[in-house]
Amino acid sequence: MNTTTYLKTFTAIDLLDKTIEFTTLVPRASLWKESALKENSPYLLRFCQIQSLIKAFFGQKAPTNFMQKAKALFTSEPSVTIQSLLSGAFIPIREIDEYNSTIEFIKATVKEKEPFVDMQTPISHDKLILVYQYLIDYKKNLSALLLLNTDQLKEGSIASRFTDYITSSITEQVRGKYDPLDKALELLINPHGDTFTEEQLHSEYNYPSQDMREVEADFRIKHAAH
Repeated sequence: MNTTTYLKTFTAIDLLDKTIEFTTLVPRASLWKESALKENSPYLLRFCQIQSLIKAFFGQKAPTNFMQKAKALFTSEPSVTIQSLLSGAFIPIREIDEYNSTIEFIKATVKEKEPFVDMQTPISHDKLILVYQYLIDYKKNLSALLLLNTDQLKEGSIASRFTDYITSSITEQVRGKYDPLDKALELLINPHGDTFTEEQLHSEYNYPSQDMREVEADFRIKHAAH
């Protein structure tokens, strides 16, 4: 009997998807903190998941030698927040050489469409931020489109059902066909290609162990009783 257990592996796109979902549900940046979310357990769980993933993908590695330990006493790595994740402000934290694979992907994509374009011009941090911000805006709009018809109008009028079926038929043609977008965003957020299992996130980065569906169900039951 095959008893292999599937372990979920998290990439930076998982972090980004969770962040976009959370900020759609909680659009006010002033509420993006644990103390402001304690009365809404599903929102708080989403926030804690995001914080854990940010630590995993941007966490400062422990110093391994004397020089690194000495340097760590006088310097601190800039912290990454939901705001800086969405704005691209985290990009200059890394040296530009760390984005070599990202830049190669950008140039290869352009060269495929424009074979004779000059590829010698260097791409700076500022250019990477502009690329990231544009793609993030597109990703947000795409996510909104994909979520538009997730609640089927089962009991709506004929007119309501018609609009749902027409728009859903178009959305389904888009779903799952945005790999180049996610690849580009992954390379910008996570140029080293790091991945983490859920077990690693639990043990090393305090990733919450609660099941989102159970937390949401309990929350609905408690609030239905009031």
